[in-house]
Amino acid sequence: MREAFIRLRSEFHEICKGRIEELQSQMAVLQSDAEGAERVAALEAMRREAHTIAGSSGTYGYADVSRSARALEEFCNSIASCEEGRFGDATLAELTEIYGNLLSDADRMFADPEIGIVPF
Repeated sequence: MREAFIRLRSEFHEICKGRIEELQSQMAVLQSDAEGAERVAALEAMRREAHTIAGSSGTYGYADVSRSARALEEFCNSIASCEEGRFGDATLAELTEIYGNLLSDADRMFADPEIGIVPF
């Protein structure tokens, strides 16, 4: 059973790398001069990806990645009501910091997959 879990966790790493790339794309939109619906869509895409990463990384034993992804998801939820995705520089700076925390935790996970807890 442990071997099967380790194989599945390797698959999760590959899928998670794609999700991180999607977050990077959406963050680039939010840091650009994009306006209106494009910003709203980017923020919602970030929220969805963070939600998925939070759940799946926790399942595979990566509590730090799960916590930082959940923080990103919650922050995206908190600013989702900004009209047409308009928010100030301070909000963008905070979003960038929270996003950066997730990237750092994910980088550690990818560099050393053994840091995750195996439940059996």
